[in-house]
Parts: sequence; C-alpha cells; structure tokens
Amino acid sequence: MLKSAPIYLVAYLLCMFPSYLLPWLGSNSAAANAILTIGAGGMNPFFWLHLGSLFAVCAVVWLRTDYIGKKWLPAVPAVAAIFDLLPLLSIIPF
Repeated sequence: MLKSAPIYLVAYLLCMFPSYLLPWLGSNSAAANAILTIGAGGMNPFFWLHLGSLFAVCAVVWLRTDYIGKKWLPAVPAVAAIFDLLPLLSIIPF
C-alpha cells in the first residue's frame, strides 16, 4: 500500500497534520498537563491525540522503509517527536 509515492504522501500528511494543529490546543504544554493531572486527575486529552499522531507518522515512515531501503529514515520523525514533546526542546526553533 505505501509502495506508491502519492499514497505515502497522503498518509504522511494526514498523520502529520494533527501534530501541527494540536499544540495550539495545549497538547504539548507541560504546564497544562501538570495542572490537569493534579486538578482533574488525568492528562490533557489532546496530548494523547498528539502522541498518537506522532506515533502514526513514525509508523508510516517505518512501513515505507521496506520499499525504499533506507533503514535510518524512521529516526528522523522519532527525533522530531522527542523535540516536540519535551518542554525545553520544543522551544529551540524559536
């Protein structure tokens, strides 16, 4: 299924889009997650959607590596996910 480049591109973009939209809703905010964990007894639900979308991007890229032969490629979205979710690393581009 992911052998076709257009299908891969659409799958990648559909999985990546929430990782750009959800931070506006506080999904990767350490402060918001701490307040919600203490006050409401659970994590921000948008955090789990954000984490799932980042995992889906990693999975799509990992499945694509069998077809293109670049076994190192899944490391790129994995490192991006780490930078996106860790509080001090997520402000580096700014």
